Amino acid sequence: MKTSPPNANAMRRPTAQALLSVLLPAIVLPSLLLASIPIEQAQREYQARYYFFTGRYLGWPRCPCGMPAPAFPPDGFYGNLDKNPALALRLVQDLAGKFYPPAPSVPLYLNFLNTTNLGTDIDNKQYSAQDLRPVDLITRDNVSPYVAGADMTDASSITLSDFPSCFKVLHGYIQKLRYLECLSSTTNTDVRAGQASTNSCALAINQADADWLTMGWQQHWPGSGWLSQYTESNRYTNGNDVIYSAYKESRRGRLYCDLSEYPFHRYGTVHSFFVLHTDDGGLGATLPPVTADVKYHGFQSVIVPPGTPYMSPLLGDGDPSIAGDCPATNILEQGWSIVTAYTVFEPRFKIDSDDIHCGDGSCSSSGCSGNLPG
Repeated sequence: MKTSPPNANAMRRPTAQALLSVLLPAIVLPSLLLASIPIEQAQREYQARYYFFTGRYLGWPRCPCGMPAPAFPPDGFYGNLDKNPALALRLVQDLAGKFYPPAPSVPLYLNFLNTTNLGTDIDNKQYSAQDLRPVDLITRDNVSPYVAGADMTDASSITLSDFPSCFKVLHGYIQKLRYLECLSSTTNTDVRAGQASTNSCALAINQADADWLTMGWQQHWPGSGWLSQYTESNRYTNGNDVIYSAYKESRRGRLYCDLSEYPFHRYGTVHSFFVLHTDDGGLGATLPPVTADVKYHGFQSVIVPPGTPYMSPLLGDGDPSIAGDCPATNILEQGWSIVTAYTVFEPRFKIDSDDIHCGDGSCSSSGCSGNLPG
């Protein structure tokens, strides 16, 4: 009789374990990957952005039961995609085709700023006159379509093996579309000034203060001229006489951002930033709205309802104090002025799901119900 060696089972057991170590990930991994694909959430998030710019809705693939998909499909609308990877693939391909539309369509992402954190990417950033803006607009280089061997600009290149990875990257790109540029300017600028020259520094400053009060605010250049507060004092000789001179000036106005270029926005938040610099003698007794160090600094974030432009509080308003002592050598110039301003609009996208449900996606049991489209 043929007998097995005593350790035959022990020899076979590692072989079975080795097989399980290969097969088990192949069985479990697709399920784990699929479970991480909230396709309906991504559709709603992209739909909200598309509507924001166009006032129209994209169409999504139908539910497997044949019912058309609503504009904002609820979670689970397409059923259990873990059990239907072919449908999951088709949905990811469809979403990729909309994110990377073929020419001549213009990709939506080109409208957005390439940032997800204004505090990190704009606030405290050094100003440069050569830069058009403190943070660039998104380009295709920032949302690369190349993932796991697929080129998402060609949706057909996405396959059953790589669509989970493609979806994860694509969903991240959609959520990156948060901030828009809002072109800003100043409102009509008012100017107020006071000056005096006399035989004492203290008297010159007092008379300049009185002159500033008497003059009142005068409209300056409509829509132009950056806002500032400025003072100066000095002394000079005129023959045997010593003349003391003092001058003060304020230019006030508001930062204005017209949101009419986004007619379909609901609510949103405008974030404003300023770059300020000081005069040669520093700030003196003037009070700037943000730190005056030629860097971008956040001024305020304000919720703006539909149909309402953003308008800041009055800037440059108030009476600047002349802090100088009328030096004999150089004019003491003190104060601040705005170098530039930048405003960012953060829309509040509506991503609430529509009230429509398709059971397990097959209509084999309860079918579709709710507020069906069409």
